[in-house]
Amino acid sequence: ELPQEVRSDAARRSRPLSEVEAERNLRERALQNIRTRAARSPVGGGRGEPHRGGRHGAGRSGGGTGTAWPGFGRRQGGGKGKLLPKKKTTVAPSPTVDPSKPVVVSPPVSVKDLSQALGIKVSDLLRVLMLDLKVTAQINSFLENHVVELAAEALGRKVVFKETHEAEEDLLQEIQDKSSKPENLVPRPPIITVLGHVDHGKTSLLDRIREANVAEGEAGGITQHIGAYRVVTQKGQEITVLDTPGHEAFTQMRARGAQVTDIAVLVVAADDGVMPTTEEAINHARAAEVPIVVAINKVDKPGANPMRAMQQLASLGLNPEEWGGTVGMVQTSAVTGQGIQELLDRIILEAEVLDLKADPTLPAQGTVLEAKQTPEEGTVVTFLVQNGSLKKGDNVLCGATVGRIRLLKDDLGRTIPKAGPSWPVQVVGLPELPEAGEKFYVTKDLKKAKEVAEKRKEQEREKRLAEKSIVTLETLSEQLRKKQIQTLRVILKVDVKGSLEPLRQSITELKHEEVDVEVLHAAVGAVTEADV
Repeated sequence: ELPQEVRSDAARRSRPLSEVEAERNLRERALQNIRTRAARSPVGGGRGEPHRGGRHGAGRSGGGTGTAWPGFGRRQGGGKGKLLPKKKTTVAPSPTVDPSKPVVVSPPVSVKDLSQALGIKVSDLLRVLMLDLKVTAQINSFLENHVVELAAEALGRKVVFKETHEAEEDLLQEIQDKSSKPENLVPRPPIITVLGHVDHGKTSLLDRIREANVAEGEAGGITQHIGAYRVVTQKGQEITVLDTPGHEAFTQMRARGAQVTDIAVLVVAADDGVMPTTEEAINHARAAEVPIVVAINKVDKPGANPMRAMQQLASLGLNPEEWGGTVGMVQTSAVTGQGIQELLDRIILEAEVLDLKADPTLPAQGTVLEAKQTPEEGTVVTFLVQNGSLKKGDNVLCGATVGRIRLLKDDLGRTIPKAGPSWPVQVVGLPELPEAGEKFYVTKDLKKAKEVAEKRKEQEREKRLAEKSIVTLETLSEQLRKKQIQTLRVILKVDVKGSLEPLRQSITELKHEEVDVEVLHAAVGAVTEADV
């Protein structure tokens, strides 16, 4: 049902690499022949310029506003009604463009953007793409980088690709230039992330440490969000704890937690032992290059076998100190409280070895842990301050949004004036929900921050359009297949931004030979009448 040229283009893009390379070599040789013929027989290009031997303005190959297209003149010369063989010509650039200088473009490059950079008409560029390079395109189509290079070469130009991050680079460099002074550095609490398989007792263990009761409030007793807490030990030492989900659908959340942590606490149930998610958590911690402390939990259960769990961990490269390794392993029980103090002491020991310090006098910077919308407060974002201090009234750049902090709350929901290093804090004031895992920066230059945010939004829009505009044989076949089967359309609404992508991915991975699942809309908040 699609046009023939679209199907041909999709088939061409999906060919083996060897065939594509062979065609690319043929194109380059063809372009070389075009330039050679053009050099031997130049053709006039200005409006009304007489062609050699012809009437004034009669030759159509030289018509237009200073541009001529190869091979499209119908009459060349003055013979009335006499058709001459078509000759290839080059396209003259706009007088405002210097043809001797390379063309600088920022990917993804659309046909319109490339024509403006080259200083030629869009129609002229489309002729080069379709006739010389056999590429089907429209004015708003995005081109692959190698096609941009070939099109520029066909027109006798050179192209240079440049990532446009000038405003962002300037702002980030300005922030980094405010380096910490040695006399301002103070010890900061360690940030630990609790990782492990689902239902191995991670949240219950933290409940015992905090003397709270969070697990009963989770759906089905399973953690679905990143929880961030501040814990004060019996010895008065502070620890910041990030509790991550153990379900397999929440891989991205566990990865985010490991990337912002100082120490990873791996919880393994003594009765279950090592599970697939346990191995994944170990890989996340190793990728983040953070030390690991193992808590062998549920040792009070009748079927508990801590020795088997230690052997399984040793086979994965986590050798306990009792066996001559370097990994501290503590046997714990969230029910009886066994080993809780020993676990905290081990975490503090690892933190002392790391010698963690920060400068509270600097403007704050850190990471977004979670984001949600509430009817009372609107956009509520959970920040983890990693350096500096965050205060009410600060201007914050976070991803593609900029806002002023109107309210700060600690992990207990109490309003606070400021948050120092290693503090998890909920903030109100951002106009839009940022993506979980985004970095945030406090800046005084509000104008430059808005410029960076707008640029990021524009790049994200262009990226989405580029993905949609490229047609391959695989995407074409998928479109044709979807027309032959039934589609179940879903609107997905979640309570926090971090759950959005894992749930969307889980839904779209549902496969059936007769039915496809399509997520029409996915957002944070309650289901509204407009959604229905």
